[in-house]
Amino acid sequence: MIKHVLKTLVAVLAIAVTAAGPAWGQSNPTKYTSAVAMSALQVGDTLAEGFSLTSNESNIIYFVENRHKNNENLFGSPESINSDWIQSIGANCVFSTHPYNEDYTTTFAPVDENGRDGDAWVVTEVESIAGFTNITIAGIRIPGPLHTVTFAEGTEDAANWTVTPAEALTTGVIAGSQLTATYAGDLKVKEVIATKHLEPNEIPLTIEALTVGTVVVREPQSGMKYTLNGGAKTPVTSGNININVAAGDKVAFYGNGTSITCYSGTQISGGTAEVKAYGNIMSLVDENGFATATTLTANNAFNGLFSYNVKLSDASGLLLPATTLTNGCYWDMFRSCAALTTAPALPATTLAKDCYRQMFYSCTSLTTAPELPAPVLAQSCYYRMFRGCSNLNSVTCLATDISASGCINDWLDNAGSQAQGTKTFNAASPVNWPTNSASGIPSGWTLVTPAHTPLTLEALTDGTVKVQSPKSGMQYTLNGGAKTPVTS
Repeated sequence: MIKHVLKTLVAVLAIAVTAAGPAWGQSNPTKYTSAVAMSALQVGDTLAEGFSLTSNESNIIYFVENRHKNNENLFGSPESINSDWIQSIGANCVFSTHPYNEDYTTTFAPVDENGRDGDAWVVTEVESIAGFTNITIAGIRIPGPLHTVTFAEGTEDAANWTVTPAEALTTGVIAGSQLTATYAGDLKVKEVIATKHLEPNEIPLTIEALTVGTVVVREPQSGMKYTLNGGAKTPVTSGNININVAAGDKVAFYGNGTSITCYSGTQISGGTAEVKAYGNIMSLVDENGFATATTLTANNAFNGLFSYNVKLSDASGLLLPATTLTNGCYWDMFRSCAALTTAPALPATTLAKDCYRQMFYSCTSLTTAPELPAPVLAQSCYYRMFRGCSNLNSVTCLATDISASGCINDWLDNAGSQAQGTKTFNAASPVNWPTNSASGIPSGWTLVTPAHTPLTLEALTDGTVKVQSPKSGMQYTLNGGAKTPVTS
C-alpha cells in the first residue's frame, strides 16, 4: 500500500537579466532614449523609444534593416535614404528627412531578425566612404528580465516534478508567462506556492534560528515590528519580547519609517537559540523603502544593537548599506558577541565621529576584520574597534589619512593575542602607521602594502616561466618558498 503524504512545493522565481540582443562589436554600447548626435553613434549602440537624431553633416546615407514601412512588412529588404540632415525620430520611429524630400512621410517601425515586432534599433555599421557617412541600423527586440523557476531546497521527490515550458528551468521566461507544474510521483500535493526571489538588499533584517530556543528583543522601540517565517507583521510591545523559534525559523524585523530613526538602548540579545543575522538593517528605520535607503539621520542609530549576544555566530550576510553615516551610528554594535566568527561588509567611504567605535570589542571568535575602505578617518571612528578580538589574524585598512583625533586609539589592543600563524595587516601606501602599538600596528603583525608586494607572475596554465638575460643578484621564490638565485 502506498502511503499518501501531504507535502508542499515552493517554486522560487529568480531574476536573471539577459543581454539586450546580440553583440555587435562594441564593449560598452550606449542605449539612447533622447537626442543624440549622429557623430556620436558607434556600432552596438541602441536607439530606443523616445530618441531623436541630429546632424550637421551634409552627406549621410541610412540603411534600415528589419523594419515595417508604412505598415507594410518589408523585412529582409534594406532600403537607403539620402539626407542632408535628420529632423527627428519620435516614439513611432519616423525618419523625417529634408522637408523637400518627396519621401518625407515615410514611417519605419522595427522588427527583429525573426520578423516579430521589435522595440528598438541597433547600430550595426558606421563607415565613411567618399565623403558620405554610411550608417546601418537594424530592428531588434529587447527582452525584459527573464525569470527562472527552481524548486525550494528540501522539496521531497523533486525528481518527479516537471515544468512546462522547459526553458523556465534553464534560460528563463518573461514575466507573465503561464507555467504548468506536473508531478508524476506517489505523494499527494497539498499546494504549489510561487514566491519572488529577493536580492540581498530587498531582504529585511532577519535573525535565523540555528537551534530551538528563543529570540529576545530588549527595550524595543515603539513602532518596531517583526514577522515569523514571513507571516503577518506583529507590533513589538514595550518590555522584553521573547519569540519562540525552532531550528530554521526566521524572524524579520521592521521599523515604521516615521517615528523610529534610532535604536540606541534596544538589543536583539539574550535569547537561547543559536542564530545568524542577515538582510538589510535599514528595514529597522524604513519598512517600505529600505531596499534603496543609504542615509542615516540620527546619531547612535544602531548603537549596541547586538551587543552581548553570545548566540550570534554569523553576520556575514548582514547589509549595512548606509553611505551617509552619523555620529556613533554603529558604536558597540557587536560588542562581546563572543561566538561571532564572520562580520558584515562595511561599505561607507565617508565616516563620522565615533561611527565604528568599539564595534567589535571582545569578539573573541572573529578571525578576519571586515575591509575598511574609507580613505580619511574621522574623530574616534575606529576607537577600540577590535580591542580584545584575541583570534583576529587579518586586518585590511585602506585609509591614507589617519590624522583625526583618537581615530585609531587602542583599536587593536590585544587583537590576535591567541591567533595561530601569521597575523597580516593590509594597508594602503604610503601611510606612516605607528608600529608595535595597539594604536596602530601591534607587535607581531606583518605589514603588507603595495610597495611591499614583490613583482609576481601567477601561472594560469601548466608550463614554464622563462627569464632571459637575468641580472646578477636576481632571485625568485615559488609559492612563497625560499629565495633562489637566478643563474645566468
